[in-house]
Amino acid sequence: MTTAQLLNDLLDELSEEQRAEFRGTYGRIQQLPGSELPLQAFLDDFLRETVNLFAATAGVIWFREADGSGFQANTRLGFDRHGITGELADRHRELVGFAFQQTKPLVVNPYSSPQAGANVSNPTDSFIVFGPAVAGGQAIGVIELLLGPTPVRGRTSGDRDRYRLWLDHLLGFFCQGIERRLL
Repeated sequence: MTTAQLLNDLLDELSEEQRAEFRGTYGRIQQLPGSELPLQAFLDDFLRETVNLFAATAGVIWFREADGSGFQANTRLGFDRHGITGELADRHRELVGFAFQQTKPLVVNPYSSPQAGANVSNPTDSFIVFGPAVAGGQAIGVIELLLGPTPVRGRTSGDRDRYRLWLDHLLGFFCQGIERRLL
């Protein structure tokens, strides 16, 4: 599916007002990589606009530690409202670690495993979309979007597949912005 087809499918389901808002948000995301914003401001703006575009309830941008030993949240938006603490946070962190091992975005259903045979699962009642930012064949960062138990724009499995494809498209802008600021 091309980006244009994906965009048209998404827009077909929205009201005229929602289409205008979606296009405006998408336009701002497209402009972010070339902006003069410093890295942290770029990350904050990219996450805010992406959460808005997906009608997500929360989002996090995770980065791999410099020594490769782990990862940390660099930017968060609305994440604390989900009550992911204690044992739930430990299980969620294992799921984020799984996302770091991927090279393509994935959608994980509430209380489900991301794939057959995986030894991790989504411990929340929220659909989660993970998008790994890949450089040199491995994820250097992961964008995580929590869509809530009933996603606004993803009621069917086909809709959720479009979330995955759409985040894959947006990761291109994300990686451009990171490269511009770090290289």
